[in-house]
Order: sequence, then C-alpha cells, then structure tokens
Amino acid sequence: MMAIARENNFSETAFTVREPDGSYRLRWFTPTSEVDLCGHATLATSYVLFNFYEHDATQSASTPPRTATSLWQARRPHTDGLPRL
Repeated sequence: MMAIARENNFSETAFTVREPDGSYRLRWFTPTSEVDLCGHATLATSYVLFNFYEHDATQSASTPPRTATSLWQARRPHTDGLPRL
C-alpha cells in the first residue's frame, strides 16, 4: 500500500478491504507514512462503497468501516448524493 501511495504522490491515499465478517477496513497513507485519520478520504470511500458496492444498504450501513483509530458509522447519501458520517 505504501508503494502505491508513493507512486500516486497525493497528500493521502485511502485503501479499503472487505473483511470476512462483511465490514470494511480502512487505512490511509501519505507518500511517506501511514496516518491515523483522513476525513476527506473517509467521506470519499463511503461515497464509493454506497454508490458502487453497497447498492442495497439501508439508511445506516450495516458494515461501517473500521479504522486504526475507531469504528465509523456511514449513512446512505441523501438528496445531494453525499454520505454522512
């Protein structure tokens, strides 16, 4: 993941993996290190999960992303199409 983040050369790159229990693990990397939290990448990942992977999710995600620092609760996008954390 670090090598991909270094190649992307963005301020942060988010990676998510679906766990066997159906939850998602979420990690963030800069080009030089892993970081504990990245809000905008978390929102972007929630948007992608809801709109491309979890079409049938209800208002609250049944499998919120797990991170190194906490468990997030993402909510289905509203009329503006943006997820809420």
